[in-house]
Amino acid sequence: MLSFTDIREKNVARSEKDWEHPLNSWSIAEWGNALAGECGEACNAAKKILRLDTNIRVDLADGNREDYLDELANELADTFLYLDLMAAAAGIDLETSIIKKFNRKSKEIGSEIRL
Repeated sequence: MLSFTDIREKNVARSEKDWEHPLNSWSIAEWGNALAGECGEACNAAKKILRLDTNIRVDLADGNREDYLDELANELADTFLYLDLMAAAAGIDLETSIIKKFNRKSKEIGSEIRL
């Protein structure tokens, strides 16, 4: 099973070794800009899926639903990986932060579901 720790270690190592892009070579805001760009690309794929599903401006869609779902999956993965790099650059343990936030929100809305 893949863990947040595995992802973080390999994500940072690849960024520093293979991209020659150490975490401190960009500000937290620059990592955030990269994250926002990938999230925007994911939203664009979702927009194409919506166009196909609702027959709105289908003329602007240049693929099929499966292609767009694959595109969405890839862009969501990119978004997550940049999110992790942004968190790493800020010294944030993303796994711990997600658990805390999820559990706070569950408590707030009266849900018994916790991480």
